[in-house]
Amino acid sequence: MTTLDVLYSGGPILTLVGDSPTYVECLGVSDGRIAYAGPADGAEVSSTTQRVDLAGAALLPAFYDAHGHLIAAAHQLEQAWLRGEKVPSIPSLIEALRAKAAERPLEPGDWIVGAGWHAAVLEEQRPPTADELDAVSTEHPVIAIHASGHTCSVNHKALELAGFTPGCPEMPGGVIHRVEGTDIPNGYLEEAPLFHMRSLMAPTKPSRYVELVSAAMLDWAANGFTTAQEDVLGSGAPDDIPMLSAAADAGLLMELLVYAEPKHYDAALAAFPGSDADYVKGVRTRGVKLFLDGSLGGQTAWTTEPYAGRDSSDAGCCGVPTSSPEVLAEIFERFYDSDVQIQAHQNGDRAVDQFLEAVAAARVVHGDLDKRPIAIHAQLVRPEQWQQMRELGVVPSLYPTALSAQGDIVAMAVPDRLEWFNAARTALESGIRFSAHNDAPLVPMSGVALLDGLVNRRTESRAQVAPEQRIGMHDALKSITVWAAYQHFEDDVKGTLEVGKYADLVVLDRDPLTVNPEEILGVRVLETIRRGTTIFQVAR
Repeated sequence: MTTLDVLYSGGPILTLVGDSPTYVECLGVSDGRIAYAGPADGAEVSSTTQRVDLAGAALLPAFYDAHGHLIAAAHQLEQAWLRGEKVPSIPSLIEALRAKAAERPLEPGDWIVGAGWHAAVLEEQRPPTADELDAVSTEHPVIAIHASGHTCSVNHKALELAGFTPGCPEMPGGVIHRVEGTDIPNGYLEEAPLFHMRSLMAPTKPSRYVELVSAAMLDWAANGFTTAQEDVLGSGAPDDIPMLSAAADAGLLMELLVYAEPKHYDAALAAFPGSDADYVKGVRTRGVKLFLDGSLGGQTAWTTEPYAGRDSSDAGCCGVPTSSPEVLAEIFERFYDSDVQIQAHQNGDRAVDQFLEAVAAARVVHGDLDKRPIAIHAQLVRPEQWQQMRELGVVPSLYPTALSAQGDIVAMAVPDRLEWFNAARTALESGIRFSAHNDAPLVPMSGVALLDGLVNRRTESRAQVAPEQRIGMHDALKSITVWAAYQHFEDDVKGTLEVGKYADLVVLDRDPLTVNPEEILGVRVLETIRRGTTIFQVAR
């Protein structure tokens, strides 16, 4: 038996092995892996073994980021946050952008950036316009990114840089909104024009690359995560890849899974040669990310039926498809029969249809391969689609924090389909192992917020939406640990407390299984441990 480096005891140690809660008295770690899990009298200790008394705190597998944007979060540390009590209106949003711009001297070409606003929580109940954002600056481009990450408002300087001038044509896969009765862009952009705008944004100063990525990873660690993701590397900002490369050379706090849009995949892999097979400098280039539609909150998710209050004859009444079947078929032909995992952003049920049709077609050609294509968000899913996912081997990654971020807004958009909205219970009953994610930084990183979304299903006003779709805490925990690891073919080394797996652990101030579900948001992360080494700890 291996002599242990560390032995944990003195609190509930929840393994998450099996379908029902399983605890062990002690957990031993050696060389960064779990070497013992069992009763105290079976542990092989020596004079050098460090004994850790949990003092009643709970020890669990560390949380696993099933879908997020770590590099975008690093960039966002330089942006204004446009949500919350301090930003109730468009004038206050303008002031928040001005305040961020005043934090440092602006050089020619610098952008003023903010994110997080939503029209439904602004007093004006509409997006800011280019005229209004000109009050922030007329010399520098200004962009205010919507909470969904799929729409934005910009000033006239930004419109000019993007070529969105009076009379300009629409971009396929998106909308350039116009001043009513004219062909003049009003500054509000949806989908493709937003992503074009983001590609023009000034890069972060290279001297700050390592500092910003380290700060973002520390935020992940402070919330109990030891595996992070960046799911559109190269698309979020022009310097995504150089920023990650610099941070990886300096040493990453945790492992990072990378996905990229197909057009950026080769560049992402070239930055970390060999990372398609294993981690290189802490980075694993795992696959490609596709976009099939927009957001439910912004009513750009592609649905089969119109949004509430929208006439079926209105353009965009059922959202916006952002990828043609032909393009999707080409991507599946290129990547499906390889080790490159395919994931696709899909919020509306019609977008889910499109993805399932593409997977089914690929399986006809290539057979029943275990590829685990990922249905990202899968927010509005019809009951029969869950069964199709199971049969096709699709792994959905649900977005339960969308309930607390924009649940009231979604409830107004699809009031007749709320039982389909992040339908975790239906997914479980269909025999599906799903993951759950924050989509940080679009929603702040938080493991306990994910648990709250799954077991309580409360909106930003704490109203409860489709309570029949709630699930139990044990399954909720598995969705952010072992099922998330399964999604990425890492459940053999991560996700449960079993001998041989990595000692990726989180210490919580109490056992989530014994907490009143309505109090889960009060649970605190005390310590996060990666491969046996503490990467975050609060004073105890």
